[in-house]
Amino acid sequence: MRAARVSVVACILLLAAAAHATGQGFALRDYCDATTVDEDKAPQNPEHPSRVYQDLAPLIVAGRWSDAIGDIQRRFESTGATVPAPERASMAAQFTDVLAALRAREAVVDGQGTQDTKTAPAVRGARFDLVFTAPGYSLFQGTGNDIAITTGLGEDAVRALCWTALSARRVLTRYFEEGRAIVGAALGEYVTRWDNYHRHGYSQYLWELYLNGLWTVNERNWNPPAWQLVIAHPSVAVQLVRPPDEGLRRIDVIAVEPAGILRFVRDHTFYFGASGLVTLSSAADPGLGVLVHVGRIGKVGYVFRQDAADGRRQRGAVVSLDLYKLIAGVPDKLRRLKETAEKDIESTRAGLDQ
Repeated sequence: MRAARVSVVACILLLAAAAHATGQGFALRDYCDATTVDEDKAPQNPEHPSRVYQDLAPLIVAGRWSDAIGDIQRRFESTGATVPAPERASMAAQFTDVLAALRAREAVVDGQGTQDTKTAPAVRGARFDLVFTAPGYSLFQGTGNDIAITTGLGEDAVRALCWTALSARRVLTRYFEEGRAIVGAALGEYVTRWDNYHRHGYSQYLWELYLNGLWTVNERNWNPPAWQLVIAHPSVAVQLVRPPDEGLRRIDVIAVEPAGILRFVRDHTFYFGASGLVTLSSAADPGLGVLVHVGRIGKVGYVFRQDAADGRRQRGAVVSLDLYKLIAGVPDKLRRLKETAEKDIESTRAGLDQ
């Protein structure tokens, strides 16, 4: 008989322990674990995070993020009566911070009325994360407003705290998804400008790269430089001169640009500028002049030199080698086009005669 009593007492103690472990008839994960909460595909409770998110959809689509978070705060204030005062104060403090940051970001607009949030306070979405820390969950961990969620708070208080946190986290996650898309697009524009800078820009030697890195690159600006220095830059060019009593003569030269400056425009797809010019050639005396840059189209310059033979000053034009080849090749291209057209005409006539 005594053994039977001991068994009954043991069973009662075990049942009490089980009830305590499941939170006096409920499990914390049913309200605090996001995956478990989302398993309810047709929630009946209007405060369920899925129902709340559906209700807030018009505000979210309209980009009224502070109104959406404010609505969640009002729901908590109306349903969280069973939450102890310290936990209610912690929740209110977090909502105050988030709402202040969101409203500040929404209030910063540019001249076209669009949001410009570069200088606005940051919004930290992770603040509403529910972190499992046995025997319960921790909310606002490390913020100074930590809330320990255990079964001792009671089911109604746990539901109000966890569902409020999950609802706010879901809205802020959507907020950051749009923000990431904007940031991604902005970073893509930076990449495009750098690609344009390398693809369409003017080549640089090692010393030019070093000097431009010191002067034109700003670590706080992710755009490529808008200006480029040209320093002691040699290249191959063609000098066209017309000596007295002679026709136009071509001289292959080394064109050295002692100093110059270029300006990039059109998202770094085009540049223009000017530089000093010194031409060197074994077939002529050195020349001095100015060189004008017109993007990748080429360079055109004016140069003069002193003829050692008679002391007379000679003037000429300097063009980059690629531009010279383009200009010089035009007559040949026209001739070939003409020959092709004549052949097509003759073959057409022959076909008509048959």
